[in-house]
Amino acid sequence: SYAAPIQWTLASGGNGHSYDLVAPPQGITWTDARDAAAASTYQGMHGYLATVNSLQEWNFIIANFPRNWTWIGLTDEAQEGNFQWVTGEPLTFTRWIPGEPNNSGGIENYVFYQRSSGLGGDFGWNDFPNFNNVFTSSLPIGYVVEFVPEPSTLALAALGFIGLVSWGWRRRKQG
Repeated sequence: SYAAPIQWTLASGGNGHSYDLVAPPQGITWTDARDAAAASTYQGMHGYLATVNSLQEWNFIIANFPRNWTWIGLTDEAQEGNFQWVTGEPLTFTRWIPGEPNNSGGIENYVFYQRSSGLGGDFGWNDFPNFNNVFTSSLPIGYVVEFVPEPSTLALAALGFIGLVSWGWRRRKQG
């Protein structure tokens, strides 16, 4: 991580989640990135490899983390050609580079993003083997972690607030 995670605020049309780029100097495999992201926490929130559910979320990620060769939480390791998010969310948005996914060599089951001439120099998705660097250039692969407040934490906070208000109301009625 280079700095504190960046929140995609509700006020800006976002989802309230926070995101962080991690770029180990030697790179990292997708499976190690998945495990490291899942072990990450930020302000009590647990992380996972970022999922991208809309063009708006994609634009937010690219605007804040415009880095070639960056893993996201998408894979077809369970069934070839059936890409799934690490969270189990439905795949509702894609940004494949033209000609991708192609499972080149029969071993490309993990997704990173990179700049593509096929997209006019914009970033797009590419399926890739479980390597820690881009073998043609030995450039290290990084990853984006997404942090989401747990619903149980939010629910407990809301219940605590309601309980406090209720306790205060009872005290006022008794007084």
